[in-house]
Amino acid sequence: MMRSPSTLRFALLVAVALSLATTNNVKAQANNDNRESFTPESLICEAPDRNPNRHDIYSLDYSCDSLFGPSAWQKKKEGGDVDYDLIIIGGGIGGAYLVNRLIEEFEKKGQVPPKIALFERAPTVGGRLMSAFGAGPLGLGVPDRNPEKEEFPLQEYGGMRISPYRYPLIYHKIVQEGKYLYGDDNCLTVDECIEKQSFGTNCCPGMLTPMNVGSIRYATAMEDMGVLSDSTLSMKSETYKVNQDGQVTSNNDLEDIEAERGSPFDKCVQLVIAANANFTEADKEEKIWKQAIEELCENCGDSGIAGMCALCDQFPKPAEAVISCIGYDVYGADKSAGTVIDFANEVLNANGETFLYLLKAGFQRFVMSLMRRQGELGIAPILQKVFTGLSLGSGADISVLAQEQVGSLNSNSNNANTVPSDGVVTATFSDGSSATARALYMGMLPFDMSGIEGLSSWTSALQEAVTTSNAAKVIMGWTDETKALASVLDMTPCTPGPCERLILDGDHEKGWMARQVWLWDSKTIMVYDVGNSSAAFDNTSPSYNINSRGYNEGMDSLVNGIMEQIRSSGITIDDPDWARLKSWPQGTFTAWTGGATDENFASHISRPLGDDIPVYYGNSEAAIDGAIHAWAEGALDMVENSLPSLAKYIGLNGEVETPSRAKIDVTEAILNSRSEEGMSPSFPEEESPSEDGPGNNRNSLRRVKPGE
Repeated sequence: MMRSPSTLRFALLVAVALSLATTNNVKAQANNDNRESFTPESLICEAPDRNPNRHDIYSLDYSCDSLFGPSAWQKKKEGGDVDYDLIIIGGGIGGAYLVNRLIEEFEKKGQVPPKIALFERAPTVGGRLMSAFGAGPLGLGVPDRNPEKEEFPLQEYGGMRISPYRYPLIYHKIVQEGKYLYGDDNCLTVDECIEKQSFGTNCCPGMLTPMNVGSIRYATAMEDMGVLSDSTLSMKSETYKVNQDGQVTSNNDLEDIEAERGSPFDKCVQLVIAANANFTEADKEEKIWKQAIEELCENCGDSGIAGMCALCDQFPKPAEAVISCIGYDVYGADKSAGTVIDFANEVLNANGETFLYLLKAGFQRFVMSLMRRQGELGIAPILQKVFTGLSLGSGADISVLAQEQVGSLNSNSNNANTVPSDGVVTATFSDGSSATARALYMGMLPFDMSGIEGLSSWTSALQEAVTTSNAAKVIMGWTDETKALASVLDMTPCTPGPCERLILDGDHEKGWMARQVWLWDSKTIMVYDVGNSSAAFDNTSPSYNINSRGYNEGMDSLVNGIMEQIRSSGITIDDPDWARLKSWPQGTFTAWTGGATDENFASHISRPLGDDIPVYYGNSEAAIDGAIHAWAEGALDMVENSLPSLAKYIGLNGEVETPSRAKIDVTEAILNSRSEEGMSPSFPEEESPSEDGPGNNRNSLRRVKPGE
């Protein structure tokens, strides 16, 4: 019987794991060691279990720490009073992007790039982006030796997808890389793509592969779920269709509600479509989801939506049904109607306007390419360095400055674009080493930042400003693809597409874990969940159940439990041959408590010691727009907000040329694209691909919902 550990016990386990990681990192040699205790003799390690009369250097002896990665060194400034112009703490995508953009801006102005050192506590870069090909090593992206399989998307243990239309900053960098690798005509900007091809096609096929999120089969073990209880994994959608190019040829709409057409899961999605059509934008913002959908069903006869009452009659708990169908537990029925509707549109493609893609070479590898830029940047990440604190050359008390900045939150006095006064910042590390710079940029998670010595004033401020959630991913693989889930269910995985998946549900309080099951490729699946984003720690979500069972009972119990739940959905399948668990603890993701955005808090925390101090902070979980929290775009957005001030402070002549951050209005772009060609907003023929090749047919666009 699975144990139910207390929140405190689980948090303690995570803390112990982090402590052990820190202890190991302390032993790693790295750049700028100023440790008084270091002596040449420490390079010689004794092997206590061997001949005591020998004093050899055993290159593989664990006691020598020789299995750690190589030490790194970064050239310092010449003739200055600091080691570097800028120290970056954190090798995630934010830190990598900052390196890339700073050097890019200095080169545009014909200036010598600044001296930058980047420090990372992990043994590799990527942060919350972790990629692997099957059971291969993380980060390296080692593919099958068969050239035909070299472009398969890697399994992603962290962030995994992007949208060219919703996330312009990251797509801008993808285009830069794609044009370099595949030529100008094979990786297009959004504007080029709409002009030369059609809206919604894969504009950069060398770098990206489509991830169609609407191809779903559903089953539930929950009670009182109405028509959803009749859904089985053999049921395909009756209304959502995707062609061989990964383009949607049919989608749920109001006409399907009127015709009472669709599978049980289709009808669940139709609840979202009806709510979106029925409520004004103000209603969506003011009403919580449970209130809104129950109100719609109670007054279904007056809604003006034909078939609405018949649809509502099939769901005794319509609010809970939609949350179950969404497959993510980050938002519950107590969130605003607009939040739930927007999230369903994004992760279920409920409105037919979501275009998501995977990076073929892996997201983590893309971070590496940002930092390297075809070998031109010359920045060697200094790994396994645990940042512990900072000090200022002026001698000012860090804790006092942090407290004053937190205290100014209510005054709206902060200006994130203010260029700081000249000064020196010293970064210190757990191994006793240190480095100095004119400026410091920190990129760790918000609560990790507030845990740095002197910055604790930010902890209570963060607790008021954001709610937090956790996540878990379990990737499983079969060596015989005929025994894998895709073959057993006759479904199409992300490779070759269109990325079909399962959404399952059960009693969370009794340990349900198998929430989303992505069919990654013909041999691999990914079990995934994000916990509820709430003020109270959620110890009943599937993600928590996965993490606690994996840590407390081990991988055998975890894999067996997940497979038992998958089999309970009515299928027969062998155990996988291997599995990996990646846990993302509470605080990995955040949401603003005060609404969709919080410009005041985000601008203040981006300068955690005040706008006169050359210390900057940026992470996706503190981005102004809460919609880009948990997305790489959030980290890039915070970099761009700080870049004008930071670049000028460290010597850039002129203004920063900021890439466009405008999101594309998908509905408007579809209509404009068709209007230019004199087309009606109809779907492409399902069996009629373009004569110009896959994805190049202007008719391959989605129909627009009635009334738009």
